[in-house]
Amino acid sequence: MRSALKNLVLDHSDLEKLEDALSQFNLFEAVGAIQSEIRHSNFLGFLLDPNERHALGDLFLKRFLLRALADRIPTADSIDPIELSCWDLDDTVVSREREYIDLLAENSEHKFVVLIENKIFAAEGAEQLQRYRIWGTKNYPSHKRVFIYLTPDAEEPSDPNWSPVGYQVICGIVADLLKSREGTLTPDVHTILSHYLMMLRRHIVSDSDLDLIKLAADFYKRHKLALDFIFEQRPDGRRELYELTKGMIEKKQDLVLEPSNNTYLRFLPKIWIGEIKERGKGWTSSGHVLLFELIHNEDNLRLVLTIGPGPQNFRQKIFDAFRASTNPRANVQQLAPNFSRIWAKSLLSKSHYHDATPQDLFDMAQKRFAEFENQDLPPILNLVAKVVA
Repeated sequence: MRSALKNLVLDHSDLEKLEDALSQFNLFEAVGAIQSEIRHSNFLGFLLDPNERHALGDLFLKRFLLRALADRIPTADSIDPIELSCWDLDDTVVSREREYIDLLAENSEHKFVVLIENKIFAAEGAEQLQRYRIWGTKNYPSHKRVFIYLTPDAEEPSDPNWSPVGYQVICGIVADLLKSREGTLTPDVHTILSHYLMMLRRHIVSDSDLDLIKLAADFYKRHKLALDFIFEQRPDGRRELYELTKGMIEKKQDLVLEPSNNTYLRFLPKIWIGEIKERGKGWTSSGHVLLFELIHNEDNLRLVLTIGPGPQNFRQKIFDAFRASTNPRANVQQLAPNFSRIWAKSLLSKSHYHDATPQDLFDMAQKRFAEFENQDLPPILNLVAKVVA
Protein backbone atom coordinates (compact mmCIF):
# COMPACT_ATOMS: atom_id res chain seq x y z
CA MET A 1 0.00 0.00 0.00
CA ARG A 2 2.87 2.40 0.77
CA SER A 3 4.20 1.85 -2.76
CA ALA A 4 0.78 2.65 -4.25
CA LEU A 5 0.56 5.86 -2.21
CA LYS A 6 4.08 6.83 -3.28
CA ASN A 7 3.18 6.39 -6.96
CA LEU A 8 0.09 8.53 -6.42
CA VAL A 9 2.17 11.36 -4.95
CA LEU A 10 4.80 11.16 -7.70
CA ASP A 11 2.20 11.29 -10.48
CA HIS A 12 1.57 14.93 -9.67
CA SER A 13 1.01 16.34 -13.18
CA ASP A 14 -2.59 15.18 -13.71
CA LEU A 15 -3.35 15.62 -10.02
CA GLU A 16 -2.30 19.26 -10.27
CA LYS A 17 -4.48 19.69 -13.38
CA LEU A 18 -7.48 18.36 -11.46
CA GLU A 19 -6.75 20.52 -8.44
CA ASP A 20 -6.22 23.61 -10.59
CA ALA A 21 -9.50 23.05 -12.44
CA LEU A 22 -11.47 22.49 -9.26
CA SER A 23 -9.84 25.29 -7.25
CA GLN A 24 -9.98 27.99 -9.94
CA PHE A 25 -11.56 31.22 -8.69
CA ASN A 26 -15.21 31.65 -9.59
CA LEU A 27 -17.13 34.90 -9.20
CA PHE A 28 -20.49 33.22 -8.60
CA GLU A 29 -19.00 31.08 -5.82
CA ALA A 30 -17.33 34.15 -4.29
CA VAL A 31 -20.61 36.06 -3.93
CA GLY A 32 -22.51 33.04 -2.58
CA ALA A 33 -24.76 32.61 -5.60
CA ILE A 34 -24.64 28.80 -5.72
CA GLN A 35 -27.21 28.18 -3.00
CA SER A 36 -29.49 31.08 -3.95
CA GLU A 37 -32.27 30.31 -6.43
CA ILE A 38 -33.12 34.02 -6.48
CA ARG A 39 -29.65 34.89 -7.77
CA HIS A 40 -29.79 32.08 -10.32
CA SER A 41 -33.09 33.44 -11.60
CA ASN A 42 -31.79 37.01 -11.59
CA PHE A 43 -28.83 36.13 -13.81
CA LEU A 44 -30.95 33.95 -16.07
CA GLY A 45 -33.37 36.87 -16.42
CA PHE A 46 -30.43 39.08 -17.38
CA LEU A 47 -29.43 36.67 -20.17
CA LEU A 48 -33.00 36.21 -21.42
CA ASP A 49 -33.71 39.95 -21.63
CA PRO A 50 -32.78 41.20 -25.14
CA ASN A 51 -32.42 44.75 -23.83
CA GLU A 52 -29.85 44.06 -21.14
CA ARG A 53 -26.24 45.16 -21.59
CA HIS A 54 -24.80 41.80 -22.65
CA ALA A 55 -24.84 42.70 -26.37
CA LEU A 56 -26.44 39.34 -27.22
CA GLY A 57 -29.76 40.86 -28.21
CA ASP A 58 -32.45 38.19 -28.43
CA LEU A 59 -29.98 35.39 -29.21
CA PHE A 60 -30.00 33.71 -25.78
CA LEU A 61 -33.79 34.02 -25.46
CA LYS A 62 -34.40 32.59 -28.91
CA ARG A 63 -32.03 29.65 -28.47
CA PHE A 64 -33.48 28.84 -25.06
CA LEU A 65 -37.05 28.82 -26.36
CA LEU A 66 -36.12 26.73 -29.39
CA ARG A 67 -34.49 24.12 -27.15
CA ALA A 68 -37.45 24.15 -24.75
CA LEU A 69 -39.95 23.68 -27.58
CA ALA A 70 -37.95 21.00 -29.39
CA ASP A 71 -39.62 18.01 -27.72
CA ARG A 72 -43.10 19.48 -27.23
CA ILE A 73 -46.04 18.29 -29.29
CA PRO A 74 -47.39 21.42 -31.06
CA THR A 75 -50.80 22.69 -29.93
CA ALA A 76 -52.99 25.62 -30.90
CA ASP A 77 -51.67 27.61 -27.94
CA SER A 78 -47.95 26.88 -28.46
CA ILE A 79 -45.31 28.69 -30.50
CA ASP A 80 -44.23 27.29 -33.86
CA PRO A 81 -40.42 26.81 -33.63
CA ILE A 82 -40.00 27.63 -37.33
CA GLU A 83 -41.84 30.93 -36.95
CA LEU A 84 -39.94 31.66 -33.74
CA SER A 85 -36.58 31.28 -35.47
CA CYS A 86 -37.55 34.08 -37.89
CA TRP A 87 -38.97 36.53 -35.35
CA ASP A 88 -37.28 39.62 -33.96
CA LEU A 89 -37.70 39.33 -30.19
CA ASP A 90 -36.01 42.58 -29.18
CA ASP A 91 -39.22 44.05 -27.73
CA THR A 92 -39.69 41.11 -25.33
CA VAL A 93 -40.18 42.23 -21.72
CA VAL A 94 -38.69 39.94 -19.05
CA SER A 95 -40.06 40.22 -15.50
CA ARG A 96 -38.96 38.69 -12.19
CA GLU A 97 -41.30 37.44 -9.46
CA ARG A 98 -44.45 38.70 -11.10
CA GLU A 99 -47.28 37.02 -9.19
CA TYR A 100 -44.48 34.95 -7.58
CA ILE A 101 -43.53 33.47 -10.97
CA ASP A 102 -39.74 33.20 -11.20
CA LEU A 103 -39.42 34.51 -14.75
CA LEU A 104 -42.00 35.80 -17.20
CA ALA A 105 -41.22 36.87 -20.78
CA GLU A 106 -43.92 38.72 -22.71
CA ASN A 107 -43.84 39.69 -26.38
CA SER A 108 -46.63 41.97 -27.58
CA GLU A 109 -45.74 41.97 -31.28
CA HIS A 110 -45.92 38.20 -31.69
CA LYS A 111 -48.43 37.77 -28.85
CA PHE A 112 -46.74 35.11 -26.75
CA VAL A 113 -45.87 34.75 -23.09
CA VAL A 114 -43.37 32.42 -21.42
CA LEU A 115 -43.61 31.42 -17.75
CA ILE A 116 -40.49 29.84 -16.23
CA GLU A 117 -40.45 28.13 -12.83
CA ASN A 118 -36.83 27.69 -11.76
CA LYS A 119 -36.24 24.92 -9.20
CA ILE A 120 -32.68 24.05 -8.21
CA PHE A 121 -32.73 23.28 -4.48
CA ALA A 122 -36.44 22.88 -3.74
CA ALA A 123 -39.31 20.77 -4.95
CA GLU A 124 -42.40 22.36 -6.45
CA GLY A 125 -45.09 23.44 -4.03
CA ALA A 126 -48.54 21.88 -3.84
CA GLU A 127 -50.52 22.93 -6.95
CA GLN A 128 -47.92 25.63 -7.61
CA LEU A 129 -47.54 24.93 -11.33
CA GLN A 130 -51.28 24.56 -11.79
CA ARG A 131 -51.90 27.94 -10.12
CA TYR A 132 -49.34 29.67 -12.32
CA ARG A 133 -50.72 28.04 -15.46
CA ILE A 134 -54.28 29.12 -14.60
CA TRP A 135 -53.04 32.67 -13.95
CA GLY A 136 -51.18 32.74 -17.27
CA THR A 137 -54.19 31.44 -19.18
CA LYS A 138 -56.52 33.93 -17.49
CA ASN A 139 -54.30 36.98 -17.98
CA TYR A 140 -53.09 36.13 -21.50
CA PRO A 141 -56.13 34.47 -23.12
CA SER A 142 -55.21 35.56 -26.66
CA HIS A 143 -51.47 34.89 -26.37
CA LYS A 144 -49.59 31.75 -27.25
CA ARG A 145 -48.37 30.38 -23.92
CA VAL A 146 -45.23 28.44 -23.02
CA PHE A 147 -44.76 26.96 -19.55
CA ILE A 148 -41.19 25.87 -18.72
CA TYR A 149 -40.18 23.89 -15.62
CA LEU A 150 -36.41 24.40 -15.28
CA THR A 151 -34.48 22.02 -12.99
CA PRO A 152 -30.92 20.61 -12.87
CA ASP A 153 -31.96 17.26 -14.39
CA ALA A 154 -35.12 18.13 -16.36
CA GLU A 155 -37.44 16.64 -13.73
CA GLU A 156 -40.96 15.84 -14.83
CA PRO A 157 -43.42 18.48 -13.54
CA SER A 158 -46.65 17.52 -11.80
CA ASP A 159 -48.61 19.50 -14.41
CA PRO A 160 -48.12 17.99 -17.90
CA ASN A 161 -48.75 21.39 -19.50
CA TRP A 162 -45.27 22.46 -18.37
CA SER A 163 -42.20 21.52 -20.42
CA PRO A 164 -39.33 20.02 -18.40
CA VAL A 165 -36.00 21.65 -19.26
CA GLY A 166 -32.65 20.81 -17.65
CA TYR A 167 -29.76 23.10 -16.87
CA GLN A 168 -27.77 21.08 -19.40
CA VAL A 169 -29.62 23.21 -21.98
CA ILE A 170 -28.36 26.41 -20.33
CA CYS A 171 -24.81 25.01 -20.26
CA GLY A 172 -25.01 24.12 -23.94
CA ILE A 173 -26.22 27.56 -25.00
CA VAL A 174 -23.60 29.41 -22.94
CA ALA A 175 -20.80 27.14 -24.18
CA ASP A 176 -21.90 27.68 -27.80
CA LEU A 177 -22.05 31.45 -27.34
CA LEU A 178 -18.56 31.54 -25.80
CA LYS A 179 -17.24 29.64 -28.81
CA SER A 180 -19.21 31.18 -31.67
CA ARG A 181 -19.15 34.77 -30.36
CA GLU A 182 -15.64 34.77 -28.95
CA GLY A 183 -14.53 37.58 -31.24
CA THR A 184 -17.55 39.82 -30.64
CA LEU A 185 -18.26 39.43 -26.92
CA THR A 186 -16.81 42.18 -24.76
CA PRO A 187 -14.16 41.01 -22.26
CA ASP A 188 -16.52 41.60 -19.32
CA VAL A 189 -19.37 39.61 -20.85
CA HIS A 190 -17.01 36.81 -21.92
CA THR A 191 -15.63 36.60 -18.37
CA ILE A 192 -19.03 36.53 -16.66
CA LEU A 193 -20.38 33.90 -19.06
CA SER A 194 -17.26 31.77 -18.53
CA HIS A 195 -17.65 31.99 -14.75
CA TYR A 196 -21.37 31.19 -15.02
CA LEU A 197 -20.68 28.11 -17.13
CA MET A 198 -17.93 26.98 -14.74
CA MET A 199 -20.26 27.34 -11.75
CA LEU A 200 -23.08 25.40 -13.44
CA ARG A 201 -20.72 22.56 -14.36
CA ARG A 202 -19.23 22.37 -10.88
CA HIS A 203 -22.42 22.55 -8.85
CA ILE A 204 -25.59 22.17 -10.93
CA VAL A 205 -24.83 19.95 -13.95
CA SER A 206 -22.01 17.86 -12.59
CA ASP A 207 -21.52 15.54 -15.57
CA SER A 208 -21.12 18.24 -18.20
CA ASP A 209 -17.34 18.84 -18.08
CA LEU A 210 -16.33 15.80 -20.13
CA ASP A 211 -12.63 16.65 -20.35
CA LEU A 212 -12.34 16.92 -16.58
CA ILE A 213 -14.31 13.71 -16.11
CA LYS A 214 -12.02 11.84 -18.54
CA LEU A 215 -8.92 13.18 -16.78
CA ALA A 216 -10.25 12.07 -13.40
CA ALA A 217 -11.24 8.64 -14.77
CA ASP A 218 -7.81 8.05 -16.28
CA PHE A 219 -6.10 9.15 -13.07
CA TYR A 220 -8.30 6.80 -11.05
CA LYS A 221 -7.44 3.83 -13.29
CA ARG A 222 -3.72 4.44 -12.74
CA HIS A 223 -4.04 4.78 -8.95
CA LYS A 224 -7.11 2.74 -8.11
CA LEU A 225 -5.52 0.88 -5.17
CA ALA A 226 -4.26 4.04 -3.43
CA LEU A 227 -7.39 6.09 -4.11
CA ASP A 228 -9.70 3.32 -2.87
CA PHE A 229 -7.64 3.10 0.31
CA ILE A 230 -7.86 6.88 0.84
CA PHE A 231 -11.58 6.82 0.11
CA GLU A 232 -12.15 4.08 2.70
CA GLN A 233 -10.48 6.24 5.37
CA ARG A 234 -12.65 9.30 4.73
CA PRO A 235 -14.95 10.52 7.52
CA ASP A 236 -18.43 9.09 7.04
CA GLY A 237 -20.43 12.28 6.58
CA ARG A 238 -23.56 10.40 5.54
CA ARG A 239 -23.56 8.43 8.80
CA GLU A 240 -23.03 11.59 10.81
CA LEU A 241 -25.94 13.30 9.03
CA TYR A 242 -28.05 10.19 9.66
CA GLU A 243 -27.34 10.38 13.40
CA LEU A 244 -28.16 14.10 13.48
CA THR A 245 -31.51 13.60 11.75
CA LYS A 246 -32.25 10.61 13.96
CA GLY A 247 -31.65 12.77 17.03
CA MET A 248 -33.99 15.38 15.58
CA ILE A 249 -36.81 12.85 15.20
CA GLU A 250 -36.20 11.44 18.70
CA LYS A 251 -36.75 14.89 20.20
CA LYS A 252 -40.13 15.33 18.49
CA GLN A 253 -42.84 14.43 21.00
CA ASP A 254 -45.45 13.90 18.29
CA LEU A 255 -43.26 11.59 16.15
CA VAL A 256 -42.16 8.01 16.87
CA LEU A 257 -39.07 6.30 15.44
CA GLU A 258 -39.51 2.93 13.77
CA PRO A 259 -36.90 0.18 13.16
CA SER A 260 -34.53 1.59 10.53
CA ASN A 261 -31.23 0.94 8.76
CA ASN A 262 -28.28 3.06 7.65
CA THR A 263 -30.15 4.46 4.65
CA TYR A 264 -33.81 4.51 5.65
CA LEU A 265 -34.75 6.40 8.83
CA ARG A 266 -38.39 5.52 9.48
CA PHE A 267 -40.94 7.23 11.71
CA LEU A 268 -44.64 7.91 12.02
CA PRO A 269 -46.85 10.48 13.74
CA LYS A 270 -47.73 9.28 17.23
CA ILE A 271 -51.42 9.79 16.50
CA TRP A 272 -51.32 7.05 13.85
CA ILE A 273 -50.42 4.39 16.44
CA GLY A 274 -53.94 4.47 17.83
CA GLU A 275 -55.70 5.81 14.76
CA ILE A 276 -54.54 3.16 12.26
CA LYS A 277 -55.46 -0.33 13.47
CA GLU A 278 -54.30 -2.26 10.42
CA ARG A 279 -50.98 -4.08 10.66
CA GLY A 280 -48.86 -5.97 8.14
CA LYS A 281 -45.86 -8.30 7.93
CA GLY A 282 -42.61 -8.17 5.99
CA TRP A 283 -41.44 -4.63 6.76
CA THR A 284 -40.81 -3.40 10.30
CA SER A 285 -41.32 -5.36 13.53
CA SER A 286 -44.13 -3.01 14.60
CA GLY A 287 -46.23 -4.01 11.60
CA HIS A 288 -47.24 -0.43 10.77
CA VAL A 289 -48.38 -0.13 7.18
CA LEU A 290 -47.95 3.62 6.62
CA LEU A 291 -44.59 5.19 7.49
CA PHE A 292 -42.48 8.22 6.64
CA GLU A 293 -38.91 7.48 5.54
CA LEU A 294 -35.93 9.82 5.47
CA ILE A 295 -33.79 8.32 2.70
CA HIS A 296 -30.10 9.17 3.17
CA ASN A 297 -28.28 8.80 -0.14
CA GLU A 298 -24.70 9.86 -0.87
CA ASP A 299 -25.74 13.18 -2.42
CA ASN A 300 -29.37 13.80 -1.51
CA LEU A 301 -31.86 13.50 1.33
CA ARG A 302 -35.51 12.77 0.59
CA LEU A 303 -38.57 12.46 2.77
CA VAL A 304 -41.18 10.03 1.49
CA LEU A 305 -44.43 8.56 2.72
CA THR A 306 -44.54 4.84 2.00
CA ILE A 307 -47.38 2.33 2.00
CA GLY A 308 -45.84 -0.99 3.03
CA PRO A 309 -47.16 -4.55 3.20
CA GLY A 310 -50.54 -4.92 4.86
CA PRO A 311 -54.26 -5.48 4.29
CA GLN A 312 -54.87 -4.73 0.64
CA ASN A 313 -58.21 -3.02 1.27
CA PHE A 314 -56.61 -0.51 3.64
CA ARG A 315 -53.62 0.08 1.34
CA GLN A 316 -55.95 0.76 -1.59
CA LYS A 317 -58.11 3.16 0.44
CA ILE A 318 -55.08 5.20 1.46
CA PHE A 319 -53.73 5.25 -2.09
CA ASP A 320 -57.09 6.22 -3.62
CA ALA A 321 -57.47 9.04 -1.10
CA PHE A 322 -54.09 10.49 -2.04
CA ARG A 323 -54.80 10.10 -5.75
CA ALA A 324 -58.08 11.99 -5.37
CA SER A 325 -56.53 14.75 -3.28
CA THR A 326 -54.82 17.89 -4.54
CA ASN A 327 -53.08 18.57 -1.21
CA PRO A 328 -51.42 16.24 -0.46
CA ARG A 329 -51.01 14.95 -3.99
CA ALA A 330 -49.87 11.41 -4.81
CA ASN A 331 -46.71 11.25 -6.91
CA VAL A 332 -47.35 7.76 -8.34
CA GLN A 333 -50.01 6.53 -10.72
CA GLN A 334 -50.39 2.97 -9.47
CA LEU A 335 -50.27 1.11 -6.16
CA ALA A 336 -47.41 -1.42 -6.11
CA PRO A 337 -47.93 -4.86 -4.52
CA ASN A 338 -45.62 -4.31 -1.52
CA PHE A 339 -44.16 -0.81 -1.29
CA SER A 340 -45.45 2.43 -2.81
CA ARG A 341 -43.97 5.86 -2.11
CA ILE A 342 -47.10 7.92 -2.50
CA TRP A 343 -45.70 11.30 -1.45
CA ALA A 344 -42.20 12.81 -1.48
CA LYS A 345 -40.34 15.98 -0.53
CA SER A 346 -36.71 16.84 -1.27
CA LEU A 347 -34.84 18.05 1.80
CA LEU A 348 -31.34 18.20 0.30
CA SER A 349 -30.25 17.98 -3.35
CA LYS A 350 -26.89 17.23 -4.92
CA SER A 351 -25.86 20.88 -5.09
CA HIS A 352 -26.21 21.29 -1.30
CA TYR A 353 -23.43 18.76 -0.63
CA HIS A 354 -20.56 20.71 -2.21
CA ASP A 355 -18.09 21.78 0.52
CA ALA A 356 -20.77 21.30 3.20
CA THR A 357 -20.09 19.62 6.54
CA PRO A 358 -22.63 17.19 8.02
CA GLN A 359 -23.65 19.94 10.42
CA ASP A 360 -24.18 22.37 7.51
CA LEU A 361 -26.34 19.79 5.76
CA PHE A 362 -28.29 19.08 8.92
CA ASP A 363 -28.99 22.79 9.46
CA MET A 364 -30.41 23.05 5.93
CA ALA A 365 -32.38 19.81 6.27
CA GLN A 366 -33.80 20.92 9.61
CA LYS A 367 -35.29 24.03 7.99
CA ARG A 368 -36.89 21.95 5.25
CA PHE A 369 -38.20 19.49 7.82
CA ALA A 370 -39.80 22.39 9.71
CA GLU A 371 -41.57 23.30 6.45
CA PHE A 372 -42.81 19.72 6.27
CA GLU A 373 -44.15 19.86 9.82
CA ASN A 374 -45.89 23.19 9.33
CA GLN A 375 -47.13 22.93 5.76
CA ASP A 376 -47.14 19.34 4.49
CA LEU A 377 -47.89 17.20 7.53
CA PRO A 378 -51.23 18.77 8.65
CA PRO A 379 -53.10 18.00 5.39
CA ILE A 380 -51.59 14.49 5.34
CA LEU A 381 -52.83 13.86 8.89
CA ASN A 382 -56.28 15.21 8.00
CA LEU A 383 -56.53 13.01 4.91
CA VAL A 384 -55.48 9.84 6.76
CA ALA A 385 -57.89 10.64 9.58
CA LYS A 386 -60.78 10.78 7.08
CA VAL A 387 -59.78 7.43 5.58
CA VAL A 388 -59.65 5.60 8.93
CA ALA A 389 -62.70 7.32 10.43
